[in-house]
Amino acid sequence: MDAITKHAQIRVTKKSRSYWRVTIDNPPINVMGPDMVKQFQEVIAALD
Repeated sequence: MDAITKHAQIRVTKKSRSYWRVTIDNPPINVMGPDMVKQFQEVIAALD
């Protein structure tokens, strides 16, 4: 197992086709780093 474990920092809950809840979960202070930017771009692309 790797010493560094990646985890989802952004979670998407699809309530319906038109209502998605996006949760930012990057404790302790929710700083936006390179991994979070990539995940955020994936969410934006899925919304298109």
